[in-house]
Amino acid sequence: MKGKNANMDKSKKTERIELRLSEEEKKNIAYHSQLMNISMSEYILLNIRRKRIVICENFPELIYQISHIGNNINQIAAIANKNDYISEKNINEAKHLMGKCYDLIQDIISIIAEPADDYVKSDPSLLSDILSDIMNNVKSLRLEINDLKNKID
Repeated sequence: MKGKNANMDKSKKTERIELRLSEEEKKNIAYHSQLMNISMSEYILLNIRRKRIVICENFPELIYQISHIGNNINQIAAIANKNDYISEKNINEAKHLMGKCYDLIQDIISIIAEPADDYVKSDPSLLSDILSDIMNNVKSLRLEINDLKNKID
């Protein structure tokens, strides 16, 4: 069956259908297909084939924030090594913050892989809102880790 589907995808497309949309629906399809750098036809076919499409407009910012969290954790380790000491309280705080970071990354992965709730699946704007909330939490976490680094230094 897998080979048959692969051949169907590569076959020459000769058939056309007409689809009536509102202006807003067409703009939405055009916007999302442009974000994915694919044609509107390809975007519609991806949806018809029920392949999951997740657009995270803030993804570069999210990677930036997570990267800075990693840098701050490395700086905390460097400070501890340089001073040859770090308090148990600071170690526990760093562990707690890293646990929060892990949880946020797990949230991102689970939302992108497959949201648990049907209402999220049916409303892409809800998914975007959830990802924005996670993004804000990652930014806050980065500031908390930076504050810890400054306390230790």
